[in-house]
Amino acid sequence: MHPALEHNLTPPRTTLNGPMKTAHLVNISPLARRLGIPIHTAITPELIACYGQSPRSVAHQPAWLRDLLWTARRAMAGLLPCRRESTDAAELYHIECSTFFSGRPEPESIRCCVALSGDEEGDVRLVFRLAPPRPQHLANRNLGNKNRKS
Repeated sequence: MHPALEHNLTPPRTTLNGPMKTAHLVNISPLARRLGIPIHTAITPELIACYGQSPRSVAHQPAWLRDLLWTARRAMAGLLPCRRESTDAAELYHIECSTFFSGRPEPESIRCCVALSGDEEGDVRLVFRLAPPRPQHLANRNLGNKNRKS
């Protein structure tokens, strides 16, 4: 790994409802600050991979990352719709971000969970991670099975 990027990887921390299941978080605080998010901000490698990128690509501040930060900032301010929930460990914002990918004519949507948490020392942190898949509606799936002849 390039030495300039090593500072962007932080060790795992306990967030949300327990320890993060990822090996590392990627620090995106410098770009977040430029876009109006003044707290320590990180993203999981799984969310980065969802965009077809690597943690190293974050250093180039790609457009998809700016789109994601902009969407989160506006959702947290109540300017865009999102599902919000509170846990003992964090405030969770479930957002959906549309962005253009190279070579694709239409924007694609990525769902993620943004966790705003703090600790006893007053360290406030914002962590972006991939949202779990949407639950399948069993009624729709069962209806399809009901209409099939055995």
